[in-house]
Amino acid sequence: PHGATELACGLVPPAALLAGFVANARALWKRIRWELVLLSLIFILAMIPTAGVFRWSFRWLPLFHLVLALCAAEASALFSAKQRRFAAALMLVLMLVFIIASFLLRTAGDQLFPLAWFYLGLVFAWAVIESLPSNFLHEWTPAAVTFAALLATYLCLSTNCGVPKYNLAQSLLKPQPLDPQRLYFSVYPPPENFYRVEAKPGPVGQIVRPGSTSMWAGLRFLNGYSPIRPAGVAREFVSAIHGEVDLSLAEWLLQQQAGEEGLLKRIGIDGIIVAREFNFAPQPAGEWELAIESDEGRVFHRRGNAIATVRSVNFFGQNSVAHVSD
Repeated sequence: PHGATELACGLVPPAALLAGFVANARALWKRIRWELVLLSLIFILAMIPTAGVFRWSFRWLPLFHLVLALCAAEASALFSAKQRRFAAALMLVLMLVFIIASFLLRTAGDQLFPLAWFYLGLVFAWAVIESLPSNFLHEWTPAAVTFAALLATYLCLSTNCGVPKYNLAQSLLKPQPLDPQRLYFSVYPPPENFYRVEAKPGPVGQIVRPGSTSMWAGLRFLNGYSPIRPAGVAREFVSAIHGEVDLSLAEWLLQQQAGEEGLLKRIGIDGIIVAREFNFAPQPAGEWELAIESDEGRVFHRRGNAIATVRSVNFFGQNSVAHVSD
Protein backbone atom coordinates (compact mmCIF):
# COMPACT_ATOMS: atom_id res chain seq x y z
CA PRO A 1 0.00 0.00 0.00
CA HIS A 2 2.89 2.42 0.43
CA GLY A 3 5.05 1.23 -2.47
CA ALA A 4 8.36 0.77 -0.62
CA THR A 5 8.42 4.36 0.59
CA GLU A 6 10.90 3.20 3.22
CA LEU A 7 13.48 2.96 0.44
CA ALA A 8 13.56 6.77 0.41
CA CYS A 9 16.28 6.38 3.08
CA GLY A 10 15.68 9.87 4.40
CA LEU A 11 15.88 11.54 0.96
CA VAL A 12 19.46 12.79 1.30
CA PRO A 13 21.50 9.57 0.77
CA PRO A 14 20.08 8.68 -2.68
CA ALA A 15 20.44 12.26 -3.91
CA ALA A 16 23.95 12.63 -2.52
CA LEU A 17 25.13 9.38 -4.10
CA LEU A 18 23.59 10.21 -7.48
CA ALA A 19 25.02 13.71 -7.42
CA GLY A 20 28.39 12.27 -6.49
CA PHE A 21 28.40 10.06 -9.57
CA VAL A 22 27.41 12.99 -11.77
CA ALA A 23 30.03 15.36 -10.36
CA ASN A 24 32.90 13.11 -9.22
CA ALA A 25 32.27 9.71 -10.76
CA ARG A 26 35.89 8.58 -11.15
CA ALA A 27 37.09 9.80 -7.76
CA LEU A 28 34.03 8.40 -6.02
CA TRP A 29 34.41 5.00 -7.65
CA LYS A 30 38.03 4.75 -6.52
CA ARG A 31 37.06 5.74 -3.01
CA ILE A 32 34.06 3.47 -2.36
CA ARG A 33 34.08 0.83 -5.08
CA TRP A 34 33.86 -2.07 -2.62
CA GLU A 35 31.09 -0.39 -0.66
CA LEU A 36 29.19 0.07 -3.93
CA VAL A 37 29.62 -3.61 -4.73
CA LEU A 38 28.20 -4.45 -1.30
CA LEU A 39 25.34 -1.99 -1.82
CA SER A 40 24.48 -3.58 -5.17
CA LEU A 41 24.57 -7.07 -3.68
CA ILE A 42 22.25 -6.10 -0.82
CA PHE A 43 19.95 -4.34 -3.28
CA ILE A 44 19.58 -7.59 -5.22
CA LEU A 45 19.10 -9.68 -2.06
CA ALA A 46 16.38 -7.29 -0.87
CA MET A 47 14.31 -8.18 -3.94
CA ILE A 48 14.57 -11.98 -3.84
CA PRO A 49 13.81 -14.62 -1.18
CA THR A 50 16.91 -15.92 0.56
CA ALA A 51 17.62 -18.46 3.28
CA GLY A 52 16.48 -18.77 6.88
CA VAL A 53 14.87 -15.75 8.50
CA PHE A 54 15.89 -13.72 5.43
CA ARG A 55 13.32 -15.55 3.32
CA TRP A 56 11.43 -12.27 3.87
CA SER A 57 13.66 -10.05 1.81
CA PHE A 58 12.64 -6.80 3.53
CA ARG A 59 14.90 -7.83 6.42
CA TRP A 60 17.86 -6.80 4.28
CA LEU A 61 16.62 -3.19 4.20
CA PRO A 62 18.29 -1.99 7.44
CA LEU A 63 21.67 -3.10 6.12
CA PHE A 64 20.87 -1.53 2.75
CA HIS A 65 20.02 1.77 4.45
CA LEU A 66 23.23 1.68 6.48
CA VAL A 67 25.52 0.98 3.52
CA LEU A 68 23.73 3.59 1.40
CA ALA A 69 24.19 6.19 4.15
CA LEU A 70 27.92 5.40 4.39
CA CYS A 71 28.33 5.67 0.61
CA ALA A 72 26.41 8.96 0.58
CA ALA A 73 28.60 10.33 3.38
CA GLU A 74 31.72 9.54 1.35
CA ALA A 75 30.18 11.21 -1.70
CA SER A 76 29.22 14.30 0.31
CA ALA A 77 32.77 14.64 1.61
CA LEU A 78 33.92 15.32 -1.96
CA PHE A 79 31.30 18.00 -2.66
CA SER A 80 32.05 21.64 -3.22
CA ALA A 81 29.43 24.26 -2.31
CA LYS A 82 28.15 24.22 -5.89
CA GLN A 83 27.87 20.44 -5.89
CA ARG A 84 25.89 20.49 -2.63
CA ARG A 85 23.40 22.84 -4.25
CA PHE A 86 23.25 20.50 -7.23
CA ALA A 87 22.45 17.53 -4.96
CA ALA A 88 19.56 19.41 -3.33
CA ALA A 89 18.21 20.53 -6.71
CA LEU A 90 18.53 16.99 -8.07
CA MET A 91 16.50 15.60 -5.18
CA LEU A 92 13.80 18.23 -5.76
CA VAL A 93 13.54 17.31 -9.43
CA LEU A 94 13.48 13.58 -8.66
CA MET A 95 10.71 14.06 -6.10
CA LEU A 96 8.55 15.86 -8.63
CA VAL A 97 9.24 13.20 -11.26
CA PHE A 98 8.37 10.36 -8.88
CA ILE A 99 5.13 12.00 -7.74
CA ILE A 100 4.00 12.61 -11.32
CA ALA A 101 5.02 9.08 -12.32
CA SER A 102 3.07 7.58 -9.41
CA PHE A 103 -0.10 9.23 -10.71
CA LEU A 104 0.53 8.27 -14.33
CA LEU A 105 1.30 4.65 -13.40
CA ARG A 106 -1.50 4.54 -10.80
CA THR A 107 0.82 3.50 -7.99
CA ALA A 108 0.16 6.49 -5.73
CA GLY A 109 -2.01 4.56 -3.28
CA ASP A 110 -3.95 6.11 -0.42
CA GLN A 111 -0.94 7.29 1.57
CA LEU A 112 1.07 9.29 -0.94
CA PHE A 113 -0.31 12.47 0.56
CA PRO A 114 0.39 14.13 2.94
CA LEU A 115 3.74 12.29 2.97
CA ALA A 116 4.70 13.71 -0.43
CA TRP A 117 4.02 17.25 0.82
CA PHE A 118 6.37 16.68 3.75
CA TYR A 119 9.06 15.36 1.44
CA LEU A 120 8.69 18.26 -0.99
CA GLY A 121 8.83 20.76 1.85
CA LEU A 122 11.98 19.19 3.27
CA VAL A 123 13.74 19.07 -0.08
CA PHE A 124 12.74 22.65 -0.86
CA ALA A 125 14.08 23.79 2.52
CA TRP A 126 17.32 21.89 1.84
CA ALA A 127 17.68 23.61 -1.55
CA VAL A 128 17.01 27.05 -0.04
CA ILE A 129 19.56 26.58 2.75
CA GLU A 130 22.20 25.39 0.29
CA SER A 131 21.63 28.54 -1.79
CA LEU A 132 22.41 30.79 1.18
CA PRO A 133 25.93 32.02 1.91
CA SER A 134 28.11 29.49 3.64
CA ASN A 135 27.20 29.03 7.30
CA PHE A 136 26.91 26.33 9.95
CA LEU A 137 23.50 25.26 8.60
CA HIS A 138 25.14 23.70 5.55
CA GLU A 139 26.85 21.10 7.72
CA TRP A 140 23.73 20.12 9.64
CA THR A 141 21.04 20.31 6.97
CA PRO A 142 21.58 16.85 5.36
CA ALA A 143 21.37 15.09 8.73
CA ALA A 144 18.34 17.17 9.77
CA VAL A 145 16.52 16.49 6.50
CA THR A 146 17.25 12.77 6.80
CA PHE A 147 15.90 12.63 10.34
CA ALA A 148 12.81 14.66 9.46
CA ALA A 149 12.07 12.52 6.38
CA LEU A 150 12.27 9.27 8.34
CA LEU A 151 10.12 10.78 11.11
CA ALA A 152 7.53 11.88 8.54
CA THR A 153 7.50 8.35 7.10
CA TYR A 154 6.84 6.93 10.56
CA LEU A 155 4.07 9.43 11.32
CA CYS A 156 2.29 9.23 7.96
CA LEU A 157 2.39 5.48 7.32
CA SER A 158 0.69 2.89 9.45
CA THR A 159 3.10 0.90 11.61
CA ASN A 160 0.71 -2.06 11.46
CA CYS A 161 0.09 -2.05 7.73
CA GLY A 162 -1.15 -5.41 6.47
CA VAL A 163 -0.53 -7.23 9.77
CA PRO A 164 -3.63 -9.06 11.06
CA LYS A 165 -4.94 -8.45 14.56
CA TYR A 166 -6.58 -11.10 16.72
CA ASN A 167 -8.95 -10.87 19.67
CA LEU A 168 -7.03 -13.02 22.14
CA ALA A 169 -8.68 -13.13 25.55
CA GLN A 170 -6.96 -13.37 28.93
CA SER A 171 -8.56 -16.79 29.34
CA LEU A 172 -5.87 -18.16 27.01
CA LEU A 173 -3.51 -17.98 29.99
CA LYS A 174 -5.44 -20.90 31.49
CA PRO A 175 -5.27 -24.43 30.04
CA GLN A 176 -8.97 -25.20 30.46
CA PRO A 177 -10.77 -26.84 28.81
CA LEU A 178 -7.71 -28.69 27.44
CA ASP A 179 -5.55 -31.18 29.33
CA PRO A 180 -1.93 -30.08 30.02
CA GLN A 181 -0.89 -33.75 30.31
CA ARG A 182 -1.75 -34.53 26.70
CA LEU A 183 0.11 -33.76 23.50
CA TYR A 184 -2.27 -32.13 21.02
CA PHE A 185 -2.32 -31.94 17.27
CA SER A 186 -4.48 -28.99 16.21
CA VAL A 187 -6.02 -28.75 12.75
CA TYR A 188 -7.19 -25.24 11.91
CA PRO A 189 -7.36 -22.96 8.86
CA PRO A 190 -4.85 -20.14 8.24
CA PRO A 191 -5.33 -17.80 11.24
CA GLU A 192 -4.47 -14.66 9.30
CA ASN A 193 -7.55 -15.26 7.14
CA PHE A 194 -10.05 -16.96 9.46
CA TYR A 195 -9.28 -15.69 12.97
CA ARG A 196 -8.38 -12.04 12.42
CA VAL A 197 -10.74 -9.49 13.96
CA GLU A 198 -12.28 -8.66 10.59
CA ALA A 199 -13.42 -12.28 10.24
CA LYS A 200 -14.07 -13.09 13.91
CA PRO A 201 -14.43 -10.01 16.12
CA GLY A 202 -15.08 -12.10 19.23
CA PRO A 203 -12.44 -13.89 21.34
CA VAL A 204 -10.73 -16.75 19.51
CA GLY A 205 -8.32 -19.56 20.28
CA GLN A 206 -9.65 -21.12 23.47
CA ILE A 207 -10.02 -24.48 21.71
CA VAL A 208 -7.81 -24.52 18.61
CA ARG A 209 -4.99 -22.42 20.15
CA PRO A 210 -3.57 -21.04 16.87
CA GLY A 211 0.07 -20.09 16.59
CA SER A 212 1.91 -20.30 19.89
CA THR A 213 -1.00 -19.35 22.15
CA SER A 214 -0.84 -22.86 23.61
CA MET A 215 2.45 -21.96 25.31
CA TRP A 216 0.78 -19.21 27.34
CA ALA A 217 -1.08 -21.85 29.33
CA GLY A 218 1.66 -24.48 29.40
CA LEU A 219 -0.15 -26.75 26.96
CA ARG A 220 1.76 -29.17 24.74
CA PHE A 221 1.09 -28.87 21.01
CA LEU A 222 2.86 -30.49 18.10
CA ASN A 223 2.28 -27.53 15.79
CA GLY A 224 2.60 -23.81 16.47
CA TYR A 225 3.99 -20.53 15.22
CA SER A 226 7.55 -20.44 13.90
CA PRO A 227 8.87 -17.94 11.33
CA ILE A 228 11.62 -20.36 10.33
CA ARG A 229 9.49 -23.50 10.87
CA PRO A 230 11.04 -26.46 12.75
CA ALA A 231 12.53 -28.73 10.12
CA GLY A 232 11.03 -32.02 11.29
CA VAL A 233 7.44 -30.88 11.81
CA ALA A 234 7.47 -28.61 8.76
CA ARG A 235 8.77 -31.39 6.54
CA GLU A 236 6.57 -34.23 7.77
CA PHE A 237 3.36 -32.28 8.37
CA VAL A 238 3.76 -29.45 5.84
CA SER A 239 3.04 -26.90 8.56
CA ALA A 240 2.97 -23.20 7.72
CA ILE A 241 4.34 -20.30 9.72
CA HIS A 242 1.30 -19.92 11.98
CA GLY A 243 1.14 -23.65 12.69
CA GLU A 244 -1.62 -24.67 10.30
CA VAL A 245 -0.89 -27.95 8.54
CA ASP A 246 -1.73 -28.93 5.00
CA LEU A 247 -5.45 -29.75 4.98
CA SER A 248 -5.29 -32.85 2.79
CA LEU A 249 -2.38 -34.21 4.82
CA ALA A 250 -4.20 -33.50 8.09
CA GLU A 251 -7.26 -35.39 6.89
CA TRP A 252 -5.09 -38.33 5.83
CA LEU A 253 -3.32 -38.38 9.20
CA LEU A 254 -6.61 -38.43 11.10
CA GLN A 255 -8.14 -41.06 8.84
CA GLN A 256 -5.15 -43.35 8.33
CA GLN A 257 -2.53 -42.62 11.00
CA ALA A 258 -4.51 -42.04 14.21
CA GLY A 259 -4.92 -45.71 15.15
CA GLU A 260 -2.97 -47.92 17.54
CA GLU A 261 -0.11 -48.49 15.09
CA GLY A 262 -0.32 -45.12 13.37
CA LEU A 263 2.22 -42.34 13.17
CA LEU A 264 0.33 -40.08 15.58
CA LYS A 265 0.40 -42.75 18.29
CA ARG A 266 4.12 -43.34 17.80
CA ILE A 267 4.80 -39.63 18.14
CA GLY A 268 2.79 -39.55 21.33
CA ILE A 269 -0.24 -37.55 20.23
CA ASP A 270 -3.22 -38.36 22.42
CA GLY A 271 -5.28 -35.26 21.75
CA ILE A 272 -6.59 -33.95 18.44
CA ILE A 273 -8.33 -30.62 17.89
CA VAL A 274 -10.35 -30.07 14.73
CA ALA A 275 -11.59 -26.56 13.96
CA ARG A 276 -15.28 -26.03 13.26
CA GLU A 277 -14.47 -25.29 9.61
CA PHE A 278 -13.62 -28.99 9.04
CA ASN A 279 -15.92 -31.98 9.35
CA PHE A 280 -13.50 -34.93 9.61
CA ALA A 281 -12.60 -36.76 12.82
CA PRO A 282 -9.84 -39.15 13.93
CA GLN A 283 -10.29 -42.83 13.12
CA PRO A 284 -10.91 -45.49 14.25
CA ALA A 285 -13.79 -44.01 16.22
CA GLY A 286 -13.47 -46.66 18.92
CA GLU A 287 -10.04 -45.38 19.91
CA TRP A 288 -11.09 -41.75 20.31
CA GLU A 289 -13.73 -40.01 22.34
CA LEU A 290 -15.21 -36.56 21.83
CA ALA A 291 -14.11 -34.69 24.94
CA ILE A 292 -15.14 -31.12 24.13
CA GLU A 293 -17.29 -29.48 21.49
CA SER A 294 -17.82 -25.75 21.05
CA ASP A 295 -18.52 -23.17 18.38
CA GLU A 296 -14.79 -23.04 17.68
CA GLY A 297 -14.11 -26.73 17.21
CA ARG A 298 -14.02 -30.25 18.60
CA VAL A 299 -11.47 -31.87 20.90
CA PHE A 300 -10.85 -35.61 20.74
CA HIS A 301 -8.91 -37.54 23.37
CA ARG A 302 -7.40 -40.95 22.91
CA ARG A 303 -9.20 -43.33 25.24
CA GLY A 304 -7.39 -44.09 28.46
CA ASN A 305 -4.76 -42.13 30.32
CA ALA A 306 -2.40 -39.65 28.70
CA ILE A 307 0.56 -41.22 26.92
CA ALA A 308 3.88 -41.01 28.75
CA THR A 309 6.34 -38.47 27.40
CA VAL A 310 8.23 -39.69 24.35
CA ARG A 311 11.99 -39.19 24.41
CA SER A 312 12.77 -40.40 20.90
CA VAL A 313 10.89 -41.56 17.85
CA ASN A 314 11.74 -43.02 14.48
CA PHE A 315 9.37 -42.23 11.64
CA PHE A 316 10.38 -45.33 9.70
CA GLY A 317 9.84 -47.82 12.51
CA GLN A 318 13.40 -49.14 12.54
CA ASN A 319 13.87 -48.52 16.27
CA SER A 320 11.58 -49.02 19.21
CA VAL A 321 9.95 -46.05 20.89
CA ALA A 322 11.43 -45.11 24.26
CA HIS A 323 8.93 -44.22 27.00
CA VAL A 324 9.52 -42.46 30.29
CA SER A 325 7.95 -44.63 32.96
CA ASP A 326 9.04 -42.86 36.12
